[in-house]
Amino acid sequence: MTDQVERSQSISYIGIKFLQRLDDLRPLEECTEIAPIIITTIAAFTNENDPWTTTATAQAARSLLSKHDRLSTDAGILVEHMLRKTIKPLFAQAKNPAITAQARKAAFPLPTRHDISPLSDKETKPWKYEKGYIVTVYRWVLQHLDSALVEQNWPLIIPPLLTLIDDYSTAVKASGCELLSLLLTVTPPALLARTGLGEVMHDAVMPCLSYLPSLTPQAPSVHLLRRAYPALLALERVRYPSKAQHAAKMKTLDEIFREGLLAGYAHCSESSAQVSTLLIEQMALYISEMGIWSVKHLQFTVRLLSDVLAAPLGTAYPPLLLAAAHTMHLVILNGWPRIAGYRAEVVRGLAVCWCRINEEEEEEEEEEEEEEQDIEGGEKQKDGVGNGDEKKERVKKERRAIKNRLREAHKLLAAALATEKEINLRSECEMLIESDDRVRGLLDGS
Repeated sequence: MTDQVERSQSISYIGIKFLQRLDDLRPLEECTEIAPIIITTIAAFTNENDPWTTTATAQAARSLLSKHDRLSTDAGILVEHMLRKTIKPLFAQAKNPAITAQARKAAFPLPTRHDISPLSDKETKPWKYEKGYIVTVYRWVLQHLDSALVEQNWPLIIPPLLTLIDDYSTAVKASGCELLSLLLTVTPPALLARTGLGEVMHDAVMPCLSYLPSLTPQAPSVHLLRRAYPALLALERVRYPSKAQHAAKMKTLDEIFREGLLAGYAHCSESSAQVSTLLIEQMALYISEMGIWSVKHLQFTVRLLSDVLAAPLGTAYPPLLLAAAHTMHLVILNGWPRIAGYRAEVVRGLAVCWCRINEEEEEEEEEEEEEEQDIEGGEKQKDGVGNGDEKKERVKKERRAIKNRLREAHKLLAAALATEKEINLRSECEMLIESDDRVRGLLDGS
């Protein structure tokens, strides 16, 4: 399989370079009859993440298309040739019961039923197998449509997008979510409201949040969730653009936060550090978007983040601690009117994490001193700079970043409580410092 992929990548690179040479001899603008076919072919190699494409090939393809920017982004080629003549036929057998032929929400959608067609998956989904490159062409189209073209060609754009999101493959779902985010950047809110597809898109993406370990392997889960949550956030921004719709937007974000982020973390917190890190990173984005409305989740988020920071083995995976410290900072920033009642839990997480990092730093210093003594005594020869030294430097850098985040979170907590007359955080922190001097660097000066 590896040999086949490498061979395919080599052929792709040679083909693009050959087209560049032909373009030098006869510019693409002169080939009016076959220009749409050539543009579509080149567009299929513009994504370096595709298995048939390398970074060099993608760069060469994009360079060739940018050289003919007017032609490669021409509305006629994008819409008539790529969307209507090339992409639409390949998705013709995909019927979504939630939408009409005009890409509007169906008033009475038929229930989804299992496909009992005798045709194989390869026959009904040519876009996924022998013509898999079409998804990259579709991406190129979405990257170069403006709001007017999106509105005019809505029925051509939506069916392929929903088909990708509804596919059972996590990789295809991830591509669909990524393309949805791309489309939403140029989708007029009025169009989404008029067609009623905001709810349809929301319902299509929400199941992606349940693809979690152990039923879904860690790597595909991370790949999908990293695209699904931003897609939902972008969707709700377009669905509810005005202040009058703010309450509806908050209700929807609350649903995603509760049923996606909190439920997802509860499911996989002990089985996957990478997925847990991603979910906490996404919590930060949603808390920032929700603002003061995020206070309704304080009792869950503060406890969750403090438990992560105080976990005995938390330092084994620094990215998780860094994400938790950053998110705690945003929890305090957005929920400061109510944070007073949770200050003990916040300080617990910050202080325990600080102490554990200090303990590891002290142990590492002792080990380095012992190594130096062994070298001086001739018992051990010093190795040259290698992977071990690079790893140590990376770990030290991560620890510094975490400690900086912890300090920032505590300073913000102190600022949030400065106007609380009945609370003296400085006095409370001084008591903690007296009982354990290791937290002085964190709590001193509250």
